[in-house]
Amino acid sequence: MFILLTIKDVIRIEPSQFGEEHVQTLIKEINRKYSNKVIPEYGLCIAFYDFVEIEDSKVYPGDGACHTGVKFRMILFRPVEGEIIVGTVLSSNMSGIRVSLEFMDDVWIPSYNLPDVSVYDPVRRIWVWHYRDGDQQLDFDINTGEFIRFRVIAIQYNRVEKNNTLVTSEVKNVEHEADRSVRTRTKSIDVQGPEITRLRSSSVDMREDKLLPPNPMALIISFLIVVIVIVFFECFFNLVYGDISVDGLGLIKWWIPDESEQFCVCCKQNER
Repeated sequence: MFILLTIKDVIRIEPSQFGEEHVQTLIKEINRKYSNKVIPEYGLCIAFYDFVEIEDSKVYPGDGACHTGVKFRMILFRPVEGEIIVGTVLSSNMSGIRVSLEFMDDVWIPSYNLPDVSVYDPVRRIWVWHYRDGDQQLDFDINTGEFIRFRVIAIQYNRVEKNNTLVTSEVKNVEHEADRSVRTRTKSIDVQGPEITRLRSSSVDMREDKLLPPNPMALIISFLIVVIVIVFFECFFNLVYGDISVDGLGLIKWWIPDESEQFCVCCKQNER
């Protein structure tokens, strides 16, 4: 479920932070830069673990910041298909159930992966499992805040920013050339494996005669479109997809025997 990933990067420290302890400042900047970010094919960065190597810091002409090359290990959440995980029911809608793992809320259990037969109650906004025991029907509510056990069936990495989880693999680094001033480019993370991605920056003409006046109405419409997409298509922005359709999965309390049943078992053992 959790792995350690070695990452090599150059950390930039602003002059205002020079008075702080250097190692602690590096850790703070690493956590700010990586925590709650997803590295595709590897997982979700949770927190800094330790340093493997810290190089000498450098200050370049024209840039007062300090640049330190580091190699460090990061704790990543990396679920695998078929793994059983316990979380908390966060919310429900007609499409399924959203589950929280405390450090992330991007677990989605679609309605077709719920126990058969499950019905959504729009008044209480919960799913109800109608279990039939012979001629008797028992209703089991999947309430918000309950502990739920699910099986991972799929993992999807989307390039969408949601709930502070940015699915990306790019790290902005500073490169310096002798014949040019300091400039910023985008480079890929060195994760001791094949290169994930590499992007090139493009230039645009920003002279005043080339700029068009902003259109307030267009900005408002664009903002509304983004909000509508996030609200109505929320289920498409998930990271982990789960299943609770088989026995033993679902709310943990469903599979805990009652005290009366435990008493009966004890009585039978005493009789023997």
